[in-house]
Amino acid sequence: MYKFINRKTKLVVFFLDLAGFCFWTIIRMLTPWNFFRRSINEPRKILLIRCDYIGDVFLTTHVLKGIRQRFPLAQITFLVSSKSKEVLEGNPYINEIITYDPPWFFNKCLRDSIREYLPVLSRIKAEKFDLAADFRGDVRNIFFLMVLGRIRERVSFAASGGWYLLTQRVPYRQLRHESEYHTDIAKALGAIVDKGDLPRLYIGDGERQAIHDFLHKNSLNGSKISVVQPGARKDLRLWPIDRYVEVCRYLIEDYGMRIVLTGSMEEIPLLQELKELVGERAIVGGGSIDTLKKLAALFEESFLYVGVSSGASHIAASLGLPTLLIFGPETVDQWRPIGNRYVIVKKAFPCSPCNQRKNCPILERNCIKAVQTGDVLAGIKELLG
Repeated sequence: MYKFINRKTKLVVFFLDLAGFCFWTIIRMLTPWNFFRRSINEPRKILLIRCDYIGDVFLTTHVLKGIRQRFPLAQITFLVSSKSKEVLEGNPYINEIITYDPPWFFNKCLRDSIREYLPVLSRIKAEKFDLAADFRGDVRNIFFLMVLGRIRERVSFAASGGWYLLTQRVPYRQLRHESEYHTDIAKALGAIVDKGDLPRLYIGDGERQAIHDFLHKNSLNGSKISVVQPGARKDLRLWPIDRYVEVCRYLIEDYGMRIVLTGSMEEIPLLQELKELVGERAIVGGGSIDTLKKLAALFEESFLYVGVSSGASHIAASLGLPTLLIFGPETVDQWRPIGNRYVIVKKAFPCSPCNQRKNCPILERNCIKAVQTGDVLAGIKELLG
């Protein structure tokens, strides 16, 4: 089953799969010795792949314990994007992290794409992995990293095509939480995943001390803190700043909150603008809180999280922080937080979910902008009582 929303895309991928299968069959016939290779029951080296975005990678971490228990003697390497590397740092269930930012997920020119891809491919070949599993089920990962990486056992979904390239195809079922897809991959490897296992970021004493210093410096010790993160990776997930101002003022006036505004370095101008509009009870945390683990340490000291669906929202959920999320084109079933009390505010549109591209025909009155301040305030009341 393909996961594409657009029917034309599904049709195109179907015919590409048909042509690819024919070509692949010819290649296999020309190399008949491949048919007689034995499967590997106890691989010595395993490559796990999820080289895209922070939230996606974070939602794989709950299965790593089960995979390690299934393969206690194997060297387990995780191939991950550079921005998501911190999610896995300090994780005791993997041996090594390789970073790679594929051009099919991150915009790059052809020259840079080739220059970065070739050393990674050489590294994968040199490691001689016995088994690889792609958590995303992306045909580009399967072909360019697993097949061309000469990895014998290849496990994944065929949700974007390339089923014939896999040695073990995992059934893809729609309308499930993203973490459940990762659980399916782990179970296909023979791992046992406890239903109570949540995604986890390993926070160190250094990160907790940095947050302690940040709170002391800004006179936030003992305050009820609400973390507000107004930024978003895509424009279609951006909620208007004037509405965030109203929400912040409501939290200050009705709940006595102090507001910590968080986000990436690129979002600091947005945070500064929001701070000036809200007033002195808002603090810009972006810049000082410059790592995911520091952000997680801040969540441990906080009372509420407000923002859009993002990697930060999933980290907040795993720590049990009550969360108010403003959803746009995402599906609630697939991207809701897990592990905490939450309220999701979302307006139904006939075109949602969509591919979340910039050329939205109703960008100025789209699904996320249809969410009004009153909707969010009502959600906060429901969440906090």
